[in-house]
Amino acid sequence: RGQTPAGGGAVTFGLREGLDVLTAVDFLRSHSIIDSKRIAVVGSGVGGAAVLHAAALDQSIAAVCADDVWPNLQSFVRRGLRQRYVPTSLMSDLYVMTFETLLRERSADGDLAQTMPRITQPALLLARTGPGSAPAADVLRLSALTSGPHQAMVIDPAANAAGSTAAVTDQVAAFLNQALHWTPPRAKASRRVQSLLDAQAAVLDPRPRRI
Repeated sequence: RGQTPAGGGAVTFGLREGLDVLTAVDFLRSHSIIDSKRIAVVGSGVGGAAVLHAAALDQSIAAVCADDVWPNLQSFVRRGLRQRYVPTSLMSDLYVMTFETLLRERSADGDLAQTMPRITQPALLLARTGPGSAPAADVLRLSALTSGPHQAMVIDPAANAAGSTAAVTDQVAAFLNQALHWTPPRAKASRRVQSLLDAQAAVLDPRPRRI
């Protein structure tokens, strides 16, 4: 944090972090070797909220993937207080009030339910069922609010860790490849080799062809 005009290093649950994401995107676009039409943003937790806010602000971002995002600051704070057996109602309101006073930000501006309808790009949201994660039902509801093509995936940490990680990686990679209209180099090379073999076979094939 703190690399944009937003300034400061305080965590703002995606609000100012979204501006950092936009700065990173602008940096990539400044390089001629980067295809500016094929930039996707990916984040988890606060980073997930940040990339969603960034995608809502800049529709030219090609795709967005967010993992384990809480719908708003209040729900995140209440979960943390509940884990510490602290009365959630009064204390969460006090926490949010302190956040708004010190950072001069409205917590309502970070409500992802208000942000998601402005996302028109392909979006993939990942939800987790383990303790400490954002409720999967909340993540699925956020996914359904997007205006563009969207997917959602629920990850069960109790499943085989290696298999689960591989499945998630494959799902994210497939989503990004499709959203960015990108073909992995190996697949491109395989198709190129096959086309050369087919062309060679056509030259060597003595059978007459219909025109």
